[in-house]
Amino acid sequence: MVGYAKAAWSAIMDERTCGLCEDLDGKVLNGDSPEMQPPTHVNCRCVLIPIGDDETDPETGQPYKADFKAPDQD
Repeated sequence: MVGYAKAAWSAIMDERTCGLCEDLDGKVLNGDSPEMQPPTHVNCRCVLIPIGDDETDPETGQPYKADFKAPDQD
């Protein structure tokens, strides 16, 4: 995500959403070097939503922090 420090993973949540995408929904990634980017699989409907440097988490009022950890892919 060029030009943004962070990005939020957004999955379309319905009966077709896979477990991986469901788990990633809402996670915040470092925008300059995300470990994973959509699409994660065939028919993936996820996107990354850029988060500006001045944006804060509405629940905490604090700046967003990257909380993404790559899932185990056994």
